[in-house]
Amino acid sequence: MRHIMGRKLIVLLLIVFLFLFSGCVTKLKFDEGLWKISNLCKEDNPRQYMLEDLKTNFLKIGMPTNDSIKLLGHGIEGQNSINYIIGDEVADCIFFELLFEDDRLKDMKIIHG
Repeated sequence: MRHIMGRKLIVLLLIVFLFLFSGCVTKLKFDEGLWKISNLCKEDNPRQYMLEDLKTNFLKIGMPTNDSIKLLGHGIEGQNSINYIIGDEVADCIFFELLFEDDRLKDMKIIHG
């Protein structure tokens, strides 16, 4: 009987641990309207939670620069790049950078501070 109770306790603790651990990683579907109004350098910026869906389902390497801007709005524009604030880490902003070449999306990356 004790052996069965011990197993149940271990299984219960494992389930609780997995539930708590999975709650640490928040994911959101990309929401164009929410993206465009969430341009603050803050820890809980919802943009950071939309990145996976954005990169997988919306942004495509080779897409025209204007289509990227239409989708995400105007960010901090450089010569061949646009940066979007996606969060805050130890008093420095975190950016999502889109790199362009020949008016087409070439690459995308996250930049810390």
